[in-house]
Formats: sequence, C-alpha cells, structure tokens
Amino acid sequence: MENMPVEEEFEEVLLNIELRAKLAFDETPTLTDYVVAEVYDALVLHYTAIAASRTPPKPRVREGLAMELFEQIQRTCDICLVESYNDPKVKKSPIQRITAQDLVRCFKRLQQSVKLWTKKGGRQGYLNFVSQFI
Repeated sequence: MENMPVEEEFEEVLLNIELRAKLAFDETPTLTDYVVAEVYDALVLHYTAIAASRTPPKPRVREGLAMELFEQIQRTCDICLVESYNDPKVKKSPIQRITAQDLVRCFKRLQQSVKLWTKKGGRQGYLNFVSQFI
C-alpha cells in the first residue's frame, strides 16, 4: 500500500471530507474555494501536530462559515482517526481507520485538487467539481 495513490488508498475518507465541503456549499452557495483551501490548510497543521504528539494549534480560519466547516471536517476525521480510537469522547464508526499522518497526506491531496479546479473553474471550481460526484 506504500505506493498506492492517496485517492485510492483512502477513497472513503476523502469522500467523507469532500461531502462536508459539498454540504456547506449546498447550504451557503456563496462559499468559495478560498475558504475551503483555508480550512484544508488549517487541518494540515492540526493533524501534523497530532502526528507529532503535539497539541494542535488554534485553527487559523476566520470565524463563521470557515470555522464551522473546520469543526465539521475535524469531527468527521476524528471518528476514523486511529490515535483517537481509545478516546471515550470520540464516537466510534465503521468508517475506514486512518492515522494522523495519513490524514495529512489526504489534506495535501485535497489542497492540490482545490488549486487545480479553482484554476480551471474559477472561485467555485473545486466546489462545483466535487458537487458533480457527491
């Protein structure tokens, strides 16, 4: 599995993350790729800290929609996070288990996707692309 592309190895995790972005876009049609990219950037920092056994930094996202999206995606990821498996506060789920380091890989792949689809489709290119498939 070492050489397997992230989008194949963690397809279920990626779909769950992108589902959160799509649902936020459905609720708030003015949501832009910039806000999603900001959230993904903050989640890279968050899970990088967890992978290094450090306390995650306070998320550097604007209050409101960006913070809500950050928290929704974080909750979704924490459910499948191996490091939180024994934490009684975290709801257990049949979703694929994943390490914090692999979550960082997932978010870095998603960051690439946001850049690509924003370049191709404008301010909501990524969100429109994701919405076609979820």
